[in-house]
Amino acid sequence: MTKHSSMMSFVCIFFLLLASACATVYPRVDSKGRPQYEYVYHVPEDTGDGWETSSLDVEGVDAKKVKELIRNILDRRFDNIHSVLLVKDGRLILEEYFYGYDRDKKHQLRSATKSVTSILVGIAKDQERIKSVDQKLYEFFPEYGDIDWSAPKNSITLKHVLNMTAGLDWNEWTYPDSDPRSSIYGMARSDDWIEFVLKRKFVQSPGKIFNYSSGLSLVLGAILKNKTGLYANEYAEKYLFGPLSISEFSWQQGPSGMVYTSGGDRGLWLRPRDMAKIGLLFINKGNWKGQQIVSTEWVYESTKPHINAFFGGSEYGYQWWRGEKAFGNRTIGVFYAAGRGGQYIFVCPSLDLVAVFTSKVYGNPLDSVRPQVMMADYIIPAMLSLFPSQKKITSEPKSKSEYTGEYESKLLRVKMKIFEEGNDLSCELFRQQTKMLYESENKFFGNLQNIGDVQFKFSRDEDGKVDKVITRIGFALLIFEKIM
Repeated sequence: MTKHSSMMSFVCIFFLLLASACATVYPRVDSKGRPQYEYVYHVPEDTGDGWETSSLDVEGVDAKKVKELIRNILDRRFDNIHSVLLVKDGRLILEEYFYGYDRDKKHQLRSATKSVTSILVGIAKDQERIKSVDQKLYEFFPEYGDIDWSAPKNSITLKHVLNMTAGLDWNEWTYPDSDPRSSIYGMARSDDWIEFVLKRKFVQSPGKIFNYSSGLSLVLGAILKNKTGLYANEYAEKYLFGPLSISEFSWQQGPSGMVYTSGGDRGLWLRPRDMAKIGLLFINKGNWKGQQIVSTEWVYESTKPHINAFFGGSEYGYQWWRGEKAFGNRTIGVFYAAGRGGQYIFVCPSLDLVAVFTSKVYGNPLDSVRPQVMMADYIIPAMLSLFPSQKKITSEPKSKSEYTGEYESKLLRVKMKIFEEGNDLSCELFRQQTKMLYESENKFFGNLQNIGDVQFKFSRDEDGKVDKVITRIGFALLIFEKIM
């Protein structure tokens, strides 16, 4: 190699390394572009937008736990988190933004849009534009006269649409949206999205099985238009956003005027402070500064458990998820709006707490539940002045081999491997590994790097052999069946 070519190679390598360094994006940087890892808490600013502010100390919150969380975001242990807001006893006590986001920038809610759509349905019912959640689905769509609504499909009600138990053939979790086997793929390429959903084959008795369907959430928007004369974005502006003083939002419409009430890139975009207003509205049972925006009855009905719903949470209401976690001898329940990539509005009535997270974490399904981990492992303990609980380890089982093997989540088509490593039991999931520590009979716990605590609960068949394991991460439950 000549001297000239050696120099050229060195220069190329130098610029490649420089480009790689410049491509790294940090949560916060100083005026010279250097990453910031230290965190100093500041009381949120009173901007006159309807929020009363306070501090962590005044509201009796363990600042140490909150600061630990923010530092984990700054050092990228929890990567790509865009905002974290906390509201305690009606006051904004934490407001932090990262990666160039600020309080004036709107953020996509993705499927958290569904929960806002549910509120609009509740308002329409309060106004008696919708008679009842027991009203038959076909009654809302006389314009689709060619759809076969013969029994038993004619038994589907609005309630079944709201809690995603309509019993229609639908699959959007098993395959990516770009896969022809995905129901989203077929809907997006149809001439009429609402008709596509309503024409789906009837496969299950309504009210029995939860089956996540963004198509059903779009149907809710069409029902709003048919019964109120307004598209969802117009109806929201008049009866929800206006009273809450939410002036900055975007909610796209399709060529036919259809509003994307299911979420996605074209769903609702709000500022995080305004997302928190939605949570506080529900903490206050539908009342905002003395004005009843949506009835207390709807707040209760839409957020109570209607059906078991694994993965997103433990249970599902009317387009709201539910979950709980034990802290010592106390169990804390939450309900929440959740969107792909980590968009959350958490509501915890027993602690008078609202938490908002926005982010962009699309690496795997566990990334989307990361804010659940932050909520369960940091925020709620901070409200209870608890540090991470120390697991009481009892005698380990004599044989660990009965737990080992390959497991699969049929819902997500994801496999998990449990194996022995020396004297330890370990788990490999989503290309991450954790040591499984024994807690009690058939129960183990571990910690996935950059995700957080995970609990494992094994179940057995009639012969006493391990046949499945339920994992809990944050408030989400996921069933893995043993296949080997």
